[in-house]
Amino acid sequence: MKTFWRKNRGGRWAAAVFGALLTACGGSGDEDASTARAGEAAVAAPAQGAVRPEPETLLGYALSSAVWPQGTIPVCWTNPTAADATERLWVQQAVQRSWGYYAKLDFTGWGTCPATNSGDTLRISTGDSQPLARALGRPAATFNPGLNLNFTYQAWSPGCSTSALRRKSCIEFDAMHEFGHALGFAHEHNRPDTPTNRCIDAPQGTNGDVKVGEWDQNSVMNYCNFALSVGGIPTSLGATDIEMVQKFYGARIGLSAAYFDNSNLQGEPKLVRTDGAVFNWQDGAPAPELPADNFSVRWTGFIDAPTAGTYTLETWSDDGVRVWVDGQMVINNWTAHSASIDRSAPLSWTAGRHAITVEYQEITGLSMMQLRWRQPGEAFSDYVPQERLSPARSGSGLAGAYFKNPTLQGVPVATRSEPINYQWAAAPAGVAVPADGFSVRWTGWVEPPLSGTYALQTVSDDGVRVWVDGQLVIDNWTGHAPTADTAAAVRWEAGRLHAIRVEYQELGGPGTAQLRWQMPGEPAFTVIPVSNLYPATTGTGSGTGLSGAYFASPVLQGAAVARRTEAVNFDWSGSPATGVPADGFSVRWSGTIEAATTGLHALQTVSDDGIRVWLDGQLVINNWSGHAAFTDTATAQNWQAGERYALTIEYQEIGGPGRAQLRWSTPQNAEFRVVPIEQLYPQ
Repeated sequence: MKTFWRKNRGGRWAAAVFGALLTACGGSGDEDASTARAGEAAVAAPAQGAVRPEPETLLGYALSSAVWPQGTIPVCWTNPTAADATERLWVQQAVQRSWGYYAKLDFTGWGTCPATNSGDTLRISTGDSQPLARALGRPAATFNPGLNLNFTYQAWSPGCSTSALRRKSCIEFDAMHEFGHALGFAHEHNRPDTPTNRCIDAPQGTNGDVKVGEWDQNSVMNYCNFALSVGGIPTSLGATDIEMVQKFYGARIGLSAAYFDNSNLQGEPKLVRTDGAVFNWQDGAPAPELPADNFSVRWTGFIDAPTAGTYTLETWSDDGVRVWVDGQMVINNWTAHSASIDRSAPLSWTAGRHAITVEYQEITGLSMMQLRWRQPGEAFSDYVPQERLSPARSGSGLAGAYFKNPTLQGVPVATRSEPINYQWAAAPAGVAVPADGFSVRWTGWVEPPLSGTYALQTVSDDGVRVWVDGQLVIDNWTGHAPTADTAAAVRWEAGRLHAIRVEYQELGGPGTAQLRWQMPGEPAFTVIPVSNLYPATTGTGSGTGLSGAYFASPVLQGAAVARRTEAVNFDWSGSPATGVPADGFSVRWSGTIEAATTGLHALQTVSDDGIRVWLDGQLVINNWSGHAAFTDTATAQNWQAGERYALTIEYQEIGGPGRAQLRWSTPQNAEFRVVPIEQLYPQ
């Protein structure tokens, strides 16, 4: 054991024994690991006021050259037993709830390791010795084992076995720490900006070459972690842990977060970002721009229910918290309080997205905020997975193209983004079209803020036509006085974009064009706000991929067991994600595809096994069968630069290797190539 001395908040030195902290070597092999173990045995308690030696060379805490090249990391156990099945599950859950929660990481496999080390799988052994990583990052997979974890804490660090709860906490913390090394992250206290008045531990193990964020006393990679200094064990990642893993592996979607430098959400936010609502800031600040006390946060967006049923939302907070779902307040404890649990009443949800707002205030002292849920049929609550959260958006209207004739012919004389809410007595302001005999085509996306039944309606004088997701839903292309036309009601899910095109012609006299909707539970039709409309001509090539839902069956049945945002370019020889079998699974990708240039585009798939593709609601590829790698090509279509087209791809893997690729030919490249991720947008 090692005795670590920490300065408590009262200014006195206190000794604490923490086996969980003794993780880590993060070395580049057995030699570094042995050096670290020997160093621990020789450490004596420092004298009060001891100064941490500054490193001679630039140190960081991420070794960029060691980061895994993909977000799917195979994991296996070298010596599993039936007796440690529970502990192995704790490790798997701790890793997925920490690194895998915030970043696009999927740790797959978790079975027994094969006898031969192929060098591409992270092999874990267990034994009553020091937890350690043989190397930082991807090279750890070349060792057999690459990680060692301790489940019993009898010979090594028996302080972790004083109670069942403490042993579980030590196992979970060690797992987070060692997997941090396996992802390529060095010790936080190795950094050159480590404050000497807050941490005296000397650098240990292999160093990184990239600094991310500020030095973080709440980092799970930090021997000077605040929780350890006050007798606890860290239970979640620190702010720079989160920033670091998202920098190198990509962020899961999360909610839109606005952080304020006061406790009452007043004024302009000091920081806006996308993240999950699971944090334990302890006595620190969420970011350098914010204070450690008297700050507040508002998270907004959507929460995606995998199945219909009864859910319970739960918050763990210190201090105040409020939660709204689909416009209804379900949790309200806007008070200064120590760590407390608040629960909603049972919520009957349909499958799909529901609008959510979470507000949090920190007054003084420690701070934490965690959003959890209890899903249908579950006995306990758990973190809401970040991939089940999506950010709020704010639209700028539809893209309106104005023509000098009533038949949408020729080149538009003006284009602009706008809502559809006009009554013209003369020519539209700012557009060089005649007062009579002009036409407009609006294109883009409509976003429902709540889940439920919607009805679209137009009020027009004269002709109007409306398409939604490629289907003509309103058609009154005639000269007429102001008339309301209503489409059949449909069920929409909150936050799911629907492609919309509205065409209007003005033939003579006053002109009227309004696009309205009747929202769930509302008695009247209202004009669709500009914030719920998105133009089709704002393409930026900044997509993040399609929304992928993975099912543990080959026919897309049951609840999705994994969700992530990605391009469609896969060759699988095993399981594609945690909880998904190697054979007999299926995937549904949905979202939009954006044309970079105007001209003919053709979609193509390469698949093994079945695949189907819908474009703007039309089935364009259909090969839903078991087959070896096969190429299917859709009929080419003329696309407009910057416009996005609704896209759904369904894939089934029946047996053997699996392959799914989405390719296209474009005006610039007649040869089919994989559709770049930046041209794909999630649903």
